[in-house]
Amino acid sequence: MKKFHQYTMILLAGVLGACSSMSVNDPYEDSLPAGFNASVYVELHPQLRVAEIKDYVAYRNELVSDSLKKAGVDDATLSAFTANDETAFLANTAVAQGVYTVLAGHSAAEWEAYIAQKGSTEKEAKQAVAKVEKELKEFNFINVIEDLNAWSNVPKDQNAYSMQYTLYGKSHGWAYRYCSDSENITNLPVPEGDLDKGIPVAKNPTDFTPITYLVCYDKVAMINRVIQ
Repeated sequence: MKKFHQYTMILLAGVLGACSSMSVNDPYEDSLPAGFNASVYVELHPQLRVAEIKDYVAYRNELVSDSLKKAGVDDATLSAFTANDETAFLANTAVAQGVYTVLAGHSAAEWEAYIAQKGSTEKEAKQAVAKVEKELKEFNFINVIEDLNAWSNVPKDQNAYSMQYTLYGKSHGWAYRYCSDSENITNLPVPEGDLDKGIPVAKNPTDFTPITYLVCYDKVAMINRVIQ
């Protein structure tokens, strides 16, 4: 089954970025399956929380920049201030590694590759380093000394998680709960062609065919299963 890549639209534009004032109660609540729990759903799909944190960081940094500009700070000074803040953030290797391997979900091997390439003058290595650092900067709160506490304090928008499932997750076969012990034994795995791997297979939105069944996650076999 072909998929249409909609992560940016669904995760950031209008869902995790601007729905905190909206209620899941109509029309979204009626679209949620029985037993849906937003906390469990985001536990199954931590990329939602990551997107939420990035969005919050960007919003908060924009407020800081606007505040400094209103205080009379010129663009050149603001750019230098931001660059110095980001440099200090990247220099804290322990924090940066935690961001890259825990929050961003990359492997320890990828982090080691980044460290090994830092300082290289080769074009490909420099590009690889720049790519990693660009991603790391998306988690950096400007003018905040302790980013760890700041990330923990980013509000968790339960409504946004529920809305994401309604608008995207359900039709793309995202598991919304863990499978029961009996389901782990009796329920069939989700067909390979139905698995949403986040790969933009289809170039035309009309190629997308929505999933018509519900999905649970078998944490023993670590696979998605069809809910009967």
